[in-house]
This record gives sequence, structure tokens and C-alpha cells, in this order.
Amino acid sequence: MSLGTPDGINDEMVTPRSTDENEEEREVVLNVYDIDRVSGWWNEYTKGEDEPSRFGAFHVGVVIYGIEYCYQYYFDLWQEGVTGVVSHWPKSTDYTFRASESMGRTVLAETQVDSLIADIENEWCAADYHITRKNCVSFAEELCGRLECPTPFPAWIKGALETARSSYVLSTVLDASWATARWWMVWSTQSEEAKAIEGQSGGEPPTWDAPLRSRD
Repeated sequence: MSLGTPDGINDEMVTPRSTDENEEEREVVLNVYDIDRVSGWWNEYTKGEDEPSRFGAFHVGVVIYGIEYCYQYYFDLWQEGVTGVVSHWPKSTDYTFRASESMGRTVLAETQVDSLIADIENEWCAADYHITRKNCVSFAEELCGRLECPTPFPAWIKGALETARSSYVLSTVLDASWATARWWMVWSTQSEEAKAIEGQSGGEPPTWDAPLRSRD
């Protein structure tokens, strides 16, 4: 997958960008989305009168030089080495758009950003995704930092994650829930033969203190 061109779009369909360094193109924008109807209701319910929710559950993408980047896992793809970084046109996603936040202008040229994305693609594997510790929000915050954005990452976007991390009980419950969900996704995509072998060996869902590793 080429990260220079959004997924599903042929290179020939894309009009080459000007080589002139346009200040507006340097602006980094966070696009914030509701994940689903439930999160959308929660995000709306917990927001203030004139401010967004500080306990919301969001999907976040980072827009730079006309392309939006984000991080995700794949239900049926848990092999090590598969990147979780994807690219698409801004706001071209199945999530419901909620808000945008400007992070200011990057000091990096477009070619430098392309090189940075190539590096990050190798660092952020889909199999490493975690519901609270390594997700689209933490990816967006790191990418903004490496783009040297002058504006601090908005606290309201990561409010729910910070709350979960600061609570031992909540963190433990979420760890256990994610480990079990991840085990089930890996198991459900295995072949019938592999499932039979695992069943004979007594394979069981992992607990929160037994991190799951991908199975081949």
C-alpha cells in the first residue's frame, strides 16, 4: 500500500501537487469522529454547553498536505509486520465526523513528511493495536509531535483514555476485555484445522496479565 496515495485511489487519478511550498498546505489538522452511534450519543451527552466532551470516545485522523493518516487494527489480519497506518482523502471514512482542530503548520517539507510516514508505517503495526495504550489517538499525538506542530495536542480528545489509564480497576477491566476480544478475532479467522489443533491443546482466551501473541 502506498501511503502517498489514499487507499483505493489509482495514482493516475491524482493530480500531482505543486512543488512550490505553500504555507496553507503545511497546516496540520486533526479530524475527530464518532466511532459509532453509541459513542456518538455518549460524546454528545457528555459535552459541555460550549465545549466538546472531555470523556468522549473518538476516532482521529491527521491531515497533512491534503492526505489524512490514521492507525487501526484489522479484524482478520494479526500477523506481525502488517502496518496499521492507513491513508485516505480527508473525511473520507465510514466514521461520523464531529470536529476539526488545527495544530498549526509543520516545518517539514512534503518529501520529508513522506519519508516520516514511511518510517512510522514500520513502527505502528496493526497487531500492536491496544484499545487504550496504542490506538488512533496515541498515533495522532505522536505524529503531530514528529511533525513538530506548534499547537499542543488537545486534551479533550484523549480525555477518556487518560481517565482509563489513571484508574487501576478500569484499566484492568479494559485490558482483559481487549485481550479476550483480540483472542476471539484471531481464533475466528483461523482455519478449521488450526482451531481443532488449538482445541486439542487446551487453548483458552488470555487473561489481562497474560498478553496475547499472534498465532500463525
